[in-house]
Amino acid sequence: MCTESVNIFDRVRRSIVIILPRQNNYLGEFMESYEGYNPLAINWSIYGTNGHIRRPSDQIHHLLRRSEQQWEPNGFVKSIVRPEHVVVDSLYDVHHFTTSPSITVNENHEQVTWMTHAISTEKIRLNHYVLRSWQDYWEVKVHRQRFNNASPCDQKYFSFHDRNEVFDDEILQRFGHLIHFS
Repeated sequence: MCTESVNIFDRVRRSIVIILPRQNNYLGEFMESYEGYNPLAINWSIYGTNGHIRRPSDQIHHLLRRSEQQWEPNGFVKSIVRPEHVVVDSLYDVHHFTTSPSITVNENHEQVTWMTHAISTEKIRLNHYVLRSWQDYWEVKVHRQRFNNASPCDQKYFSFHDRNEVFDDEILQRFGHLIHFS
């Protein structure tokens, strides 16, 4: 699966996400234990603005505060799939895929049926930067088209998703040296 899979991200909303294997730095190595499954459902952690009014230069160095992991919206997933196994007629959104002939599993090789699973991010996590700053939200995100009856991007959406309860610099410690801005 590691060389044949595709990461499916929401290209319409252009949400910034980073997949973070927790035990090693290489997604390909991590995916080797999931060869018999398709897709792999990865839970996310929603990151807030960290109080930024203006758009920061990058997420890794500036957005280090996130929601509590068991916060209900972290139950959503993004998937790594083998495109040839996706049942195209059943596509609804970028979070869930019907595939044939295999089943969807989480990081613990447990079957996932849409949102009816426990949130698990001990082995792999998706850092989901829903908000980057007040400026980015009001200048960019509110103008994007929403799908599948999703709630509108308004002040209520901003307040709900601006989660900053947990300081988490794991990505900065592991990969911050790879990204430099002047």
